[in-house]
Amino acid sequence: MRLPLALVVPVVFRLVPFVVVAGFSTGHADVGLEANHYFLAEGKVQRLSPPLMARNLALFHLASWKAVRALESDSSDDVQRARVLGAFRAVWANAFDWKGSDARAWHDESLAKLQQNSHEPAALLDAWDEGRRVGTQLVDDRREDLAIAQAPDHLAPPWADGFPTWTPGAHAKALHPRWGEVRPLVAQGVHHVPTPPSPAMSSFTRDVILTARMGAEDAAGATPETQMIARFWEQGSGTVTPPGQWNVIAVDFARGAGLSLREEVQFFAQLNVALFDASIHCWREKYRHRAPRPVDVMTALFPNLGWTPLLATPPHPEYPSGHSTFSAAAAEVVEHWNAGGVKPLSVTSEDTPGVVRRFADAHALAREAGLSRIYGGIHFPSANQAGLQLGKEVGRVVVLSLSSEDAP
Repeated sequence: MRLPLALVVPVVFRLVPFVVVAGFSTGHADVGLEANHYFLAEGKVQRLSPPLMARNLALFHLASWKAVRALESDSSDDVQRARVLGAFRAVWANAFDWKGSDARAWHDESLAKLQQNSHEPAALLDAWDEGRRVGTQLVDDRREDLAIAQAPDHLAPPWADGFPTWTPGAHAKALHPRWGEVRPLVAQGVHHVPTPPSPAMSSFTRDVILTARMGAEDAAGATPETQMIARFWEQGSGTVTPPGQWNVIAVDFARGAGLSLREEVQFFAQLNVALFDASIHCWREKYRHRAPRPVDVMTALFPNLGWTPLLATPPHPEYPSGHSTFSAAAAEVVEHWNAGGVKPLSVTSEDTPGVVRRFADAHALAREAGLSRIYGGIHFPSANQAGLQLGKEVGRVVVLSLSSEDAP
């Protein structure tokens, strides 16, 4: 039985605070982009990890796409918006506290305004009901994700040639050691990355030399620009994280790309499913190989050197690079919609206020994001290359899978 509108969507007579997240404000009229903002803002407050940030965004945007694509192609934008709001209600309330939140106030006001301006308010409420149903169904199907996120670690064999396996050590508790067991939403059967170089290989020596020269606090090979790039892309705890930063980039891109509302919903579904599935495959490979971080390697090889990376070392294994994997996956989606790179990309960062980086296309952006982790002293070049390779494959699979109206 459907509840009366007055009970389902109470009109809230207060303003939602004007908040800026890495260059994005709630001033945009599109509910999908505004909803995206609330997920980013609350994810920052809750200090979500990159995989959990990616999960929330993927569930919301995929639920929105499933709800919208089921409509006739000539359905009004307001009907589509109502379905997006229903999906938002279902996914947000599962991820965060709904009662009394600014997100709820915005949701209620947005739906009330849609109905107030419509000649068929009941049809909009039906659309909202369907969006919430689709979102609830998707959330119910993914409840195991959060249990896996908190699951304890497994023992692992030592790294190749007897070199010590990665352990959290002094870094922190291992971050999501079993995340690789989570079911991908779309990108099944993605290939394993190559085994990382072992200490007996010349490529390992090259890795160590390059990161040691570029990534230390006082690195001889570093420049002010390389260190700025490292900090620009850091996106650590308490930020929107790399998946969130790619959503900020995507919001700016979507505003200038001339997408219809339906296309915009599909674009963000592809983007965020790619980011979420990339997190799963990346974490699977991280804990499969358990390669030690540069600071661990430098300490083991040169205990008296006192080598310290420019950036804080994250609490998960080194290989492959998460930044590289996320960025390559997202770049595949953005360039699919960018018609051969006709729209240059401008990027800002929470970590370096006032700095704007400009790129000819998303692939160039992804390459710099990957290099930034070498400049920061927390990854080796081989991990960057493996992450770019892995993310590219995930992104291609997701774009292909979610480009059809009949996609799962």
